[in-house]
Amino acid sequence: MIIVFVGVCFREGYPEVGSSNKMYQGIRQANVLLDGTVGAQFEDQLQPLPQEPVVVKKRVAATFGTELPLLLKSYKASAVALAGVSTSGVILSTIRWLADSDYHIFVISDCCADRDVEVHDMLCSKVFPRQGNVETADKFLRSLV
Repeated sequence: MIIVFVGVCFREGYPEVGSSNKMYQGIRQANVLLDGTVGAQFEDQLQPLPQEPVVVKKRVAATFGTELPLLLKSYKASAVALAGVSTSGVILSTIRWLADSDYHIFVISDCCADRDVEVHDMLCSKVFPRQGNVETADKFLRSLV
């Protein structure tokens, strides 16, 4: 199994954020997720190992304008497991691309989070099962053995 970390960060001044991007204007105004700042780094407990690739994204989907599609192809991946934040943003946007690209998808529901718990629960129970498997981390890890 290959683990790929995906993070988001921007350069000073946010040149990657267009004026029509409503969601990222809030990030720009809050002056967060700047390269090298605490908010743009992985948590201490989730640091990538030296051999684990790190993909930096500038949009919601982990696949938009990133090297993730190339890495998946290079590793000859046929299945992808998703975990992270936010369920209604990154996970939703990424699962759509993965499904359109014919990947077998696992959403690890208890390793995803959203500001709105009801939205998270609705996506995991009603939307994601149409395009992939929604499982707990424990169930997913047991299936790997």
